Amino acid sequence: MAAIAFVAIFPLSASAQAPALANGRAHYLGARFEEAERTFESVLEDSSSSRADVVEALRYMAVLRLVRGARGEADRAALRAVSLDRGLTPPEGAPPDAAAVFDAARNRVPPGGLACSLELPPAPVAGAPVGARVTVIGDLGALVATASLSCGGREARGTPEPGDGGRATAQIAVDAGPAGRETRCTARLLTAANVVLAEATGSFVARGAGSDDPDGDDDVSAGGGRFIGGSTNDRRRDEGGFPWVWVGVGAGAAVAVAVVSVILLSSGSDEAQLGPPEIVEIE
Repeated sequence: MAAIAFVAIFPLSASAQAPALANGRAHYLGARFEEAERTFESVLEDSSSSRADVVEALRYMAVLRLVRGARGEADRAALRAVSLDRGLTPPEGAPPDAAAVFDAARNRVPPGGLACSLELPPAPVAGAPVGARVTVIGDLGALVATASLSCGGREARGTPEPGDGGRATAQIAVDAGPAGRETRCTARLLTAANVVLAEATGSFVARGAGSDDPDGDDDVSAGGGRFIGGSTNDRRRDEGGFPWVWVGVGAGAAVAVAVVSVILLSSGSDEAQLGPPEIVEIE
């Protein structure tokens, strides 16, 4: 059984809009397009902006860039905006071809838009690092800059690495905390200005260093120095590389984990290839 804890993916609710948005709209309606674009860009750079503020700023920026003839930039702004709200349409006063820009973006964005998923081991070793996998889904406009993970008041960050299908993955570790207690975790996706775009939650219960893994198979937790979900060979095939390993050392017991790559010779040639790794535990 794969040691994966996935609970929810959900967007954040909107809050009061940034004052700069009103200024940007005033410039836009007054045909002061350069001032409007600068004002909306400042919304994206403001860490106090909300997710809704980012959506609205990108909505206007797509049209403003289209007006000044920067179609590629307009397409990117629309893609970012629609990834956060698939029902988005151009603002009032936009040129007729703006609708086509938003429709084209909508055709590219997956049904759920930009979202976040979180994978956790169900029973990591108490006091050891918990290896978590935070996945960015549907970020075709590269709006997410970092991912954060908060577990029981302990927080860490990581940079998502691009993958296939508009997905990116950040591998993050935090301390598992005490044994026998359920720990709630929240993963967040953030812009370069640290505006939260999406969240996912999960939980785990840490086990004592000398206790057995509840799964009883090879798909055990990263907190104990092994992999989160999936067999070694499956992970290597699906992700195009070797899995990552966290080595956890609990109180009273030291566990060393070695990944051994077997060297294979291709038949009929002298070419050496790395075979799938084997996991060796030494207590």
